[in-house]
Amino acid sequence: SGDQFPIGADYLIQGATLFAFTGSNPLVFGWNPVETLPFDNSFQNKDFVVSVPLTLLGEPEGIHFLLYGDNVLNGNTPDYYPDEADQGEGGEAFEYRPASTPEEL
Repeated sequence: SGDQFPIGADYLIQGATLFAFTGSNPLVFGWNPVETLPFDNSFQNKDFVVSVPLTLLGEPEGIHFLLYGDNVLNGNTPDYYPDEADQGEGGEAFEYRPASTPEEL
C-alpha cells in the first residue's frame, strides 16, 4: 500500500494463484483470481517454484518484480528479495525481459 514497494502491481501471485489488480487506486486492495499456476514445493517446503505463462500477463516486453515472504517458520518475520524491496520509491526490484526471438533463448 502507499509507497511501501518500488513498483505498482498489475498482478500478484499468492500461493499458486495469479491475481489481477482490480482496485480503483493503489490504496484499494482489489484482486481477482486469474488462474492457478503450475508449481512445485516438494523440497521439504523450503523452496517454491512457480511458472507464469506470459500469455496470462498480456505478453509484456518486460516484467518488474519483487518477492515478499512471510517466514512462518521464523516467527512470521517478513523477508524481501531484493533485500531493499520495502524501501518505497527508492527500493529495488528485479527486471525480466523475455527473449524476443528463438535465437535468444
